[in-house]
Amino acid sequence: MTLTVPFSYGLHSRFYADNNRHKVIGGGVGDINAIANVWLFDPDVHPSGNVALGFGVKAPSGNNKIEDDFFAADGGV
Repeated sequence: MTLTVPFSYGLHSRFYADNNRHKVIGGGVGDINAIANVWLFDPDVHPSGNVALGFGVKAPSGNNKIEDDFFAADGGV
């Protein structure tokens, strides 16, 4: 059984069209996965080959509605 809980963090800093440097920082937990695998044949009896069967669940725990500002040359945001 495998449980994956991804966490990511990032920082983006650059000059926008308004000629100012702006930073964007983000982080959080992504989509969580739980996966189970099982060998169909006994690995001791079949050391040169085998077949695995796996199944899992992916929970949409991440947030895909994140928004930030864009800075235009005319001063608009």
